[in-house]
Amino acid sequence: MCKIEQLLATCERACLAGGKQLIEWQGKFSTQEKSAQDLVTDADIASQEAVRRVVEQEFPEHGFLGEEYPDLSQLEKPFCWVVDPLDGTTNYVHSYPLFGVSVAVAQEGKVVAGGVFDPTNNEMFLAGKGLGTTLNDKPFQTSKTTRMEDGLVAVSFPPQMTTDMPDI
Repeated sequence: MCKIEQLLATCERACLAGGKQLIEWQGKFSTQEKSAQDLVTDADIASQEAVRRVVEQEFPEHGFLGEEYPDLSQLEKPFCWVVDPLDGTTNYVHSYPLFGVSVAVAQEGKVVAGGVFDPTNNEMFLAGKGLGTTLNDKPFQTSKTTRMEDGLVAVSFPPQMTTDMPDI
């Protein structure tokens, strides 16, 4: 059985490997459209492969579901890694420094550990079931704000979003 700490350490190494690829590919990538307004770059693919290598080295028997070339059958495995190798592709393509690598692992369909790495600001967010959340190895928690008007909200709409979509 996998310990959450071991899964979380692998999340961190995988995020760092993917982030390294994103930095190395800056200004050198080509861009394609997966669908209207949904971009993919060479950096997305290189990052996903770097993440995959880290995960497969540590957990070769686990499933791996990456945003690029997804195989949904991987979700049927007891453990499955779910990866967005370049979260914020549009920002990345336009040299806007808000993008990252997102890696999570689900056990029997429930996320138990995950990380998000922002390579531009060298910020690593990690969370594990029962372990809390950290930012660069220091405990981190969300605001205690309970009223929407007192909080800060940021949102990103999916590429396929249209003005005639039903309310959520």
